[in-house]
Amino acid sequence: MPKSYAPEVIADNSGKWCGNQLRFATRKEAEENVFDLSMRWTSVRETRVVESDEPVNYSYVDRKLRAVEEPKPEPLICCICEQPIPIRHGWAQGNNAEPVKEGRCCYDCEAQVVLPARIARLRSAGE
Repeated sequence: MPKSYAPEVIADNSGKWCGNQLRFATRKEAEENVFDLSMRWTSVRETRVVESDEPVNYSYVDRKLRAVEEPKPEPLICCICEQPIPIRHGWAQGNNAEPVKEGRCCYDCEAQVVLPARIARLRSAGE
């Protein structure tokens, strides 16, 4: 079973099918989209819809194209304070909580708990 449907057109004398990165959940959406495209482009000679293994990334309802947001993953939970780890600069994995605990910790716990524990460990190792 396909994951999505992709519209394609032949728009020149080469006979080559060309598509873009639009992927729709239903054949009907893809057909409506490629039909509307053929009405706007004067050089479209043929249209078709092909099955695709790529994930759905657009919907086409009432002649409106809308990007489909990818589901956001559940946030990681800090192994120290048990609160969700916020995303910073595109990074959602937090920090290494060693030597306090095994796992990932939030930025506050890293600054207030983990780093002081690491510094204390280094000081005691140097004595």
